[in-house]
Amino acid sequence: MTVKVTVEYMEPEQKEADSIVPDSSSIVLKKGETKQLAYTSVPDGSIISDPLWESSDPSVVEVDENGKVTAKEAGEAKVELKNAEKALGEFTVIVEAEKNESQTKETAQTSDETTDRSPINRRSALAATPTITYQTHVQDIGWQTPTANGEVAGTTGQKKRIEAIRIQVNNSSLNGDIEYSSHIQGQGWQSYIRNGGNSGTTGNSLRMEAIRIRLTGQLSQYYDVYYRVHSANFGWLGWTKNDGEAGSTDFSYAMEAIQIQLVGKNMDGPVISTAYYDKNTLDLPNVNYQTHSQSIGWQSYQTNGATAGTVGQGLRIEAIRISISGNKIPGSIEYNSHIQSVGWQGYVKSGEISGTTNQKLRTEAIRIRLTGELSRFYDIYYRVHSAYFGWLGWTKNGEEAGSSGFGFAMEAMQVKLVPKGQTAPPIGMAYYDQGKITIPTLNYQTHNQSIGWQNSQTNGLTAGTVGKGLRMEAIRLNISNTSFSGNIEYSSHVRSIGWQNYVSNNNISGTTNQKLRMEAIRIRLTGQLNHIYDIYYRVHSASLGWLDWAKNDQYAGTTGLSLQMEAIQVVIVKKGAAALGPTTNPYQTSINHLFVMGHGVNDPGASYNGVNERDFTRGELMPHLQKWAARLTRNRITFYNTAADMYQDSQRMQGAYTISSSFSSVSEFHLDSGVIGVSTGGHVIAHRNGNSLTAQNYAIANVIRNYVGLWGSVQNTGGINLRADLLNMNVLQSRGISYRLAELGFITNTNDVANIRNNIDMIAKGIVESVTGENL
Repeated sequence: MTVKVTVEYMEPEQKEADSIVPDSSSIVLKKGETKQLAYTSVPDGSIISDPLWESSDPSVVEVDENGKVTAKEAGEAKVELKNAEKALGEFTVIVEAEKNESQTKETAQTSDETTDRSPINRRSALAATPTITYQTHVQDIGWQTPTANGEVAGTTGQKKRIEAIRIQVNNSSLNGDIEYSSHIQGQGWQSYIRNGGNSGTTGNSLRMEAIRIRLTGQLSQYYDVYYRVHSANFGWLGWTKNDGEAGSTDFSYAMEAIQIQLVGKNMDGPVISTAYYDKNTLDLPNVNYQTHSQSIGWQSYQTNGATAGTVGQGLRIEAIRISISGNKIPGSIEYNSHIQSVGWQGYVKSGEISGTTNQKLRTEAIRIRLTGELSRFYDIYYRVHSAYFGWLGWTKNGEEAGSSGFGFAMEAMQVKLVPKGQTAPPIGMAYYDQGKITIPTLNYQTHNQSIGWQNSQTNGLTAGTVGKGLRMEAIRLNISNTSFSGNIEYSSHVRSIGWQNYVSNNNISGTTNQKLRMEAIRIRLTGQLNHIYDIYYRVHSASLGWLDWAKNDQYAGTTGLSLQMEAIQVVIVKKGAAALGPTTNPYQTSINHLFVMGHGVNDPGASYNGVNERDFTRGELMPHLQKWAARLTRNRITFYNTAADMYQDSQRMQGAYTISSSFSSVSEFHLDSGVIGVSTGGHVIAHRNGNSLTAQNYAIANVIRNYVGLWGSVQNTGGINLRADLLNMNVLQSRGISYRLAELGFITNTNDVANIRNNIDMIAKGIVESVTGENL
């Protein structure tokens, strides 16, 4: 069988350079000379997509688009490299003044007198140009192939230590030796070795950390030996020559690569710069920082990890200045701030103000970075104390610290300068962007009558049952998949117990095996979770159905009504996000019903024998309904504005469209119109597509049967007439509010009207009891 495998290679994303480190920050040229400027980008491997070279004085030094400089006239100029408009670093180029002819001859004569002391003259000595070869023993590789004359020996980017080296000068007619000494892990400086001997160790897994190289005899009279090393964490250090130290000591940094060159005396070699660092003699620079705080102004400078700003006082940082002192290494410190209503500002440096003063704007986040060679030898660590978050984790070298999108102020900060590779604060979660945070997983599980514990549900799904009449007895909730501190807490209102104490994190609220219903609940977040997210929840309550959404510790459900919770939905959202639905009526201490008297305003409805619907329902029926409604204990009846007509209001997109969703039912009262003296009896109209064959509707129909009689068309349906052609009915059906229209009898039948009038108080009592379920 042949299996074909396709591998897709994706190029790693390259980062734009933050700065550059010149191979030599100062370059000396003679008039007419040219030189290609060389540098290392920071961080390693970063790119400069839009390089722009600029000379501060083109009359002294010209620079082309590739960074090649030409010396024009004696003087000094700065050559800067930018990435588009962003400055990355600069070189100092010095053009030497020309010497006059007599000075040149005098210098040449002195030079000849000096060198002619050798048994062979300078011309013959230089005629046979020597070569220098060198070979490194590298971790996991062993002895590599020898390299020569400035080529790289060792490795870079592989974190492999050089363990030993041998160096030799070949093809020389001059007497003298090349000698070299290595600084070895745990041993220090070894004695000098010469002419191809092994310096360092093999088989001991010990790193070389530094080296010294020198010439002797005639070789030292005619040549200089230049060299530089690539050191772990530092990268390429500067060039040195003739027995100068190269590398580092007491940092525990391995040499990883080396370059060596022989250069004739008085000839141009690599520019000498910082090639060696000894931790014991290198003074750690100070990082100094100062904050401008609300109600305080500029506070005293703090240094090297001390706290600037305030903690526990709720005072925002408004501006910051940072500087480096005691620094012997080229480079500076840059920083920028994320400001309320402004966003990220541009970088400033070395004591300049970042942020604002006298504008009452909070600083929310900061980025700090080092530039130049300073960035090669040190890391800058920092962390902030953010309102509601507290101390966030440490970060370093230009990364964000603080927050954005939450409106949380920075209140304090700490900054530390740490030599690369040395013990540093642990990196943690230093920055939160509200637009990028994810929603945690919210889990909840209910214990239901006759079922027990059901499967856990998440983020808005229904836990419990709907339409089965089964009580919820207990619940537990927890939050997972979040890095934020805090808990979810919840409390239940339980039959015969009342409100229980809060529990949290999957502990049980409610009861099991006691057959006690849960009636209401409240849920809240604590800690950082409370400041970053909102918690929404709603319950399905017996007789009322789904109530509106509650939020952040509001009551949801009912109390005092003996109504069981049957199901629940819970959702966690980002702070300030819109509600998932209506929020007006999440909790009830009474069951609310709306009674509507039919017709109204300029519409009297059906009329006969001096009676019309509008006046009859308002003037004769309503006072008796109000009498019995006032005696309710668990329910509450509200009467629709009698000066209005709900039907006409609904035609204007008000009325049924705008009544409160807290009403569990709406009952509208009318008198019917038919064949005079023939049509008789009443009935209840309900929506044919809804849950309309309810005990309440049958009970109202039975009241009408007892005192007036049922209309002939509903004799076989229990007095219920199912329809779907009435405006108020359809609107309320779409809103999930139960609706019925009671036709009490025919206004065109004097017997019906007489029966209603003779029994109107008992009819009103029966209607109120039927709708509410209370016995009066």
